[in-house]
Amino acid sequence: MEVYWPERYETNTMLYADMTSVIERLLRGRAEVTEIQNEGKNYFRVSFENTSQDRSFEFVNSVVDACIPDNAERRFDDSLSTYEFVEQHVVSYKNTLLAAEHKLKAFKSNNLDANENAVSARKSQLRLQVEELKSTVGEVQAADRWL
Repeated sequence: MEVYWPERYETNTMLYADMTSVIERLLRGRAEVTEIQNEGKNYFRVSFENTSQDRSFEFVNSVVDACIPDNAERRFDDSLSTYEFVEQHVVSYKNTLLAAEHKLKAFKSNNLDANENAVSARKSQLRLQVEELKSTVGEVQAADRWL
């Protein structure tokens, strides 16, 4: 009975990476025969072929080991950037709200009589003045006609 062993072994894996350049940078100068296939949005299949199955496996495994920290670091950086962005806006909104609150307090202290009853009384007073002025205008017009 004859046993057949393949002459070359291929190992492949699927990776998630934001850009192919990350994977290409990891593979540059390290592979005898390497193939990178785009498997969809940010997913890539990395294949390595070698005469040694151990070497084939170790190589692909080292690529995976190199990508994991890279992805984790990128996610941490993204999270940190997001946190800093939100923190900046929270501080900005807080300062804007505090400024508006101070303006409102100043307005209220400068306009103590600006309540609903005071406004209604002032409106009534102005209406009486308008009526008096209309009456005066009517009297002046009547006198003007007689002259």
